[in-house]
Amino acid sequence: MSGDRRGFVYPLEPLRLQAQWQLEALQRDLAACEARLAALCKDRQALQTQHDAAARAARPAASNRFDPALAHRRLAYLADAQRRIAAVMATEAETRTEHAEWQAKCHAAQLKLDAIERDSEERLQAHTAERARQQAVAADQDWLARMAWHRHAVASGEAS
Repeated sequence: MSGDRRGFVYPLEPLRLQAQWQLEALQRDLAACEARLAALCKDRQALQTQHDAAARAARPAASNRFDPALAHRRLAYLADAQRRIAAVMATEAETRTEHAEWQAKCHAAQLKLDAIERDSEERLQAHTAERARQQAVAADQDWLARMAWHRHAVASGEAS
């Protein structure tokens, strides 16, 4: 806010501060959600990389003898890796939904704070304009009083 604030008291300042604090708290929650989402993306990518490496290793080579027990273990590992990837993807989808909700809450809180700050700025401008008007009236009254005094002094000086 700009302008001379002397004598200005915004009656909704506690509400403005509360809205500011609420927005900051929501932004912290949004940041935490973003961090969880980033971690889940990283985990999913790591699991996918491990799964792809295991799938390449599970391909039978023509020169190796086929071992059914080893093939079964590898397939079980691949199935487990796919289940873990699916679970992380489901959690990631839930977190994306939560992230969108936090964004909407932050946006609503920002709009509320912006409205309060616009009102504060308007009231400050009205206060500043009223102070300027009062100062102009006082200056005019002072000038008129001085002019009357000057006329009286001039009239008194002429009479002597």
